[in-house]
Amino acid sequence: ERCSNQRLQRRQYAPGLERFMTQKKGWGVRARQSIPSGTLILEYMGELCTSAEFEKRMMTRYKGDTHHYCLAIDGKTLIDAQRAGSECRFVNHSCDPNCEMQKWTVNGLQRMAVFAKRDIMPGEEICYDYNFSLFDRNQGQVCKCG
Repeated sequence: ERCSNQRLQRRQYAPGLERFMTQKKGWGVRARQSIPSGTLILEYMGELCTSAEFEKRMMTRYKGDTHHYCLAIDGKTLIDAQRAGSECRFVNHSCDPNCEMQKWTVNGLQRMAVFAKRDIMPGEEICYDYNFSLFDRNQGQVCKCG
């Protein structure tokens, strides 16, 4: 009971979240009620694969996809949520985020989850800083925060 990762083990996510279509960023997730700072929002889930395998999928299986859903756990492994994953894959990037991604170890396994950095108001979009590096460095990505 004293273990701080019980929230992840029990999947005690923030209540009152909804997926919605944003104007510029595709799907997003927003709060329907107030969420206090420090709250576990969602866990990022999907298929674990190597970075090399995901890059191969980007050039083949996912080539025509407009949006890509993946999250690096470390330099070698990432979570591929492109075809199947939790609602967390729809949480968008922001240069001024209200949440942060945290890596936790639960029963010896690394898990990634979004936590509120500050109090979040009803109607506010949930977002974190992706710290994203492009697979194709010749093709830039426009910031759609503002």
